[in-house]
Amino acid sequence: MKNGKDNEIAIIQSLSGLTYQELSEKWKKHVKKMFPEIKEQDKITAYFYRDAFAKPDIVVTVNDRSVYISIKSGKNPSCHHENFSDFSYFLIKQGVPDRIIRILSFYQFGRSDKLSNNGVAFTKEEIQTKFKPYVFEASEYFLKHPQIVRKIIHRSLIRGTRYYGDEVDFFYYGNSERGFILSREEIYNEILKDEFKDSKTLHFYALVFQPDGRKEDRPNHLFIRIKWPVLSLRFYDDEVLQKYS
Repeated sequence: MKNGKDNEIAIIQSLSGLTYQELSEKWKKHVKKMFPEIKEQDKITAYFYRDAFAKPDIVVTVNDRSVYISIKSGKNPSCHHENFSDFSYFLIKQGVPDRIIRILSFYQFGRSDKLSNNGVAFTKEEIQTKFKPYVFEASEYFLKHPQIVRKIIHRSLIRGTRYYGDEVDFFYYGNSERGFILSREEIYNEILKDEFKDSKTLHFYALVFQPDGRKEDRPNHLFIRIKWPVLSLRFYDDEVLQKYS
């Protein structure tokens, strides 16, 4: 696949300035899903969203009605990037207990008040092997609290942390030639149907929580990423493409 920005440009070029009848058959299906009332001669406009750090990547407009779309591609797509302290405060407000927050912090930084590693942070691999019951415990907590995971989905895929921006209406995974599109409710449904109980990673159903970096001399070690890696598998699943086209 192209890199993210080139991919978005190619998708915009597949849509903008064309009438509905001029679209490829693939994009006719996607646009019809976004605009059920569209007619053959209706013209489509597509352009980049005004804020590169907000959740929508592009805006598609037909007859003065606009929808906001998040676009992802690649093998391990990242959906969210945030300072750990802000994210943990958000979880505390949702009622996540202190023990689970401390496990997330240990997974993030490799350090704990109760576990010593001779002054060196534990690696992700060490945490996943030596302390995997903690990882399972945290993941299991979120599996038992889907209402909290719905809030995480809203923050990491739909709304983000830029409160003055717009929410995502649709989520597109793929490129200008091939891909699938999810409505907002389908985003929730697709994430919450995957439990991954045997996973070594710390996850919120299908979303994977991971540190942005572990080197403490770099600012990114303070940040988390939330990824949705199973999307790349679904990209090659013809049943998924047919269902969400």
